[in-house]
This record gives sequence, C-alpha cells and structure tokens, in this order.
Amino acid sequence: MKNSKFTIISILIIVSGFIFSSASGQNIASIKTADEFWRLQTNGERMSKIILSDEDIEGSPYLNDNFITGNVITKKGVKYMGIPLRYNIYSQNFEFKTPKQILEFRDPASIREVEIKNEKFIFVPFKKKNKKLDWGFFQKINKSGPAQLLIRYRVTFSNATKPGAYSDAKPASFSDKEKLFFVKFGTHPAVRIFRSSDFIDNAPKHKTEIKKFIKSNKIKVRRQKDLLKLVNYYNSLQ
Repeated sequence: MKNSKFTIISILIIVSGFIFSSASGQNIASIKTADEFWRLQTNGERMSKIILSDEDIEGSPYLNDNFITGNVITKKGVKYMGIPLRYNIYSQNFEFKTPKQILEFRDPASIREVEIKNEKFIFVPFKKKNKKLDWGFFQKINKSGPAQLLIRYRVTFSNATKPGAYSDAKPASFSDKEKLFFVKFGTHPAVRIFRSSDFIDNAPKHKTEIKKFIKSNKIKVRRQKDLLKLVNYYNSLQ
C-alpha cells in the first residue's frame, strides 16, 4: 500500500442483537451464512464514520491488505461461514466486508475463533507489561495442548513531517509488521515471552524438565520455531 491514498475509517456501531453470552462451549451449535451475519451486525444500527486522515500513507495496517473469505465462530457456538475478512493490526480488530460497506467487529469478546484459510485467531486475556490484564486477538500456532503458542501482531503509526533545514519531508507511515510471541498455559492469561525464564516462571509444572530441555536443545525463545519446539515438548509431558 506504499504511496497510495489511504483513508482510515473508524466505525461506531450500536447493535442490540450482537451481544453474545460468555459461555465458552466447544461445539458448533449452528451454522449460518454471511448474509445472516451482516443482518445481525447492521440491524437497528447507528453508524458514524470519522475520517482521520486523507493523505498519502506508506505501509499498511493490515496483516493482509485484501479481504479473504473466512469463518467466524461465536462463544455461543454459532458459526458464520463465507465472510470476507481482514485483520487490522493497528486497531487490533477484524474488519468484514458487506455488499455496501466495511465494518469492524463491535464486540470482539463475543467471538471465540476466526478462521482464515489455515490460520486461526482467538480472543483471549493477556498480561501487559504493567501486569494489568487486557484482551485481544492472537494467531494460534500449535493445534492442541495445554500450552498454546500465540502471536500478537503490532504496527506503529508515524505522522507526516514537514521539511526541515537539514531534512526532507516525510509522509505519514505505518511501520513494518512485528511479531510478539506469547504463550497461554491452560486457563491462565497469555504472557509475552522475552526470554526462557518467562516460559519457565509461568509454566504451572515441569520446570526442571523445561530447564534441561532448553539447555540441551539450545532453545532461543525469540525464534518462532524454537519456541514452538519448546511448547510442543511441554505439552508432551502432560
């Protein structure tokens, strides 16, 4: 999306019907179409669009610029199929395309899982740097097990700058996408893994075995393949 016209649209939606219970059943209760999903989200809506920028912006806030057909599973176990989706890293929310407009999920906490091709995203709690609890979408890397390797994507936005005495003008821009690695142990909030001690300290059990495995296999937890290897090993001990 480099050097292209890009308009950020913030969409505020009030939908009386789009509030689901927090019950986390694992089975699919019913399957519905994209049309039903659109009607659910736009029934009785009040919508406003706020144009935040109308200038050339370099880079992209999206994991994929194009909409990709996927599925949305709610915490009530309702599966909506065939929805054009894309993940906005900057807003940390999914956008979906209807025949007339582009909207965001109004209530991400009502979503259990988003499926796009072979990728799955879940909405779970995580610990921030200040130890406070927050919620967000994470890409799930391993398929099963008590420990889940998760990726949270991040981009930053820089405003345009005017030319200075010794510098050229710079357009507004989004940074390159960054991967932040998290691990979620069982029902505990996900924690970011900076170093091997973060994994060891947060693992509910098998700490001695984990330490030996990290040392003998020269695990570098900032490498995705190494961290996945460690997660799979931990799960094999259960």
